[in-house]
Amino acid sequence: MNRSTLKRLEALEQKAPQDTGRWHTIMVGSDEEEAQKTAELKASSKWTEGDNLFVIRLVGAEGPER
Repeated sequence: MNRSTLKRLEALEQKAPQDTGRWHTIMVGSDEEEAQKTAELKASSKWTEGDNLFVIRLVGAEGPER
């Protein structure tokens, strides 16, 4: 890597937010489940304003088990 690329990378890293706050993760299989779990989390004492939410959507083929 040349020197100018390293300087540019360093400048971008300094501009990036250092503290992104707390993160919560939920795993869902449908839109309805996502809405329900998100509402439950935000109503709980675990959630504070400014927290972040990471949603993992579980998808798979419908059909008989093998």
